[in-house]
Amino acid sequence: MTATQKFIQRYASGDGFQETTPATAGGAGNEGKIASLDTSTGLLPVSMLPVGVGPDTVVVTAAVALTAGQFVNLYDASGTASARKADNTDATKPAHGFVLDSAASGTISVYMMGANNKVPVGAFVAADVGKPVYLSSAGGVTLTRPTAAGSLDQQLGVIDAVGTTVTINFTPRLSIVVG
Repeated sequence: MTATQKFIQRYASGDGFQETTPATAGGAGNEGKIASLDTSTGLLPVSMLPVGVGPDTVVVTAAVALTAGQFVNLYDASGTASARKADNTDATKPAHGFVLDSAASGTISVYMMGANNKVPVGAFVAADVGKPVYLSSAGGVTLTRPTAAGSLDQQLGVIDAVGTTVTINFTPRLSIVVG
């Protein structure tokens, strides 16, 4: 990890210079400062973005253990907004979003659109870039469109990259139940 860069600035009054560290959070009092990128993502921190710009997320309760990269279904669990693994084995658990963090329980951020860059490589290869992916079981994805009677046919998006993980651009299409 690279150390946070510092800049030289002349004192407001008198002689001399001081080191100035870039801002890591936005808001009042930080105007005119140089932004520092997030140390874990290398991107601008969400706190520095204006309202309405940034990831489209909801924070809900993880009803089951969820693993980073899984696609999830949002549902009402006795009045509590909750997330569980999306599943194509029937029509009751379509994918509404995905998670980029793991959680055994408690609250978790669900991303409603965008790049899911935590999907395990599994059998995917570089030649799969650009191919559509479909919801599988237990929050997973597959290149094979479901054909079993009663299963859920939901295209989740396309593969953007294959490396140490797979990146899927989550743009879900209308799902149908296979007849």
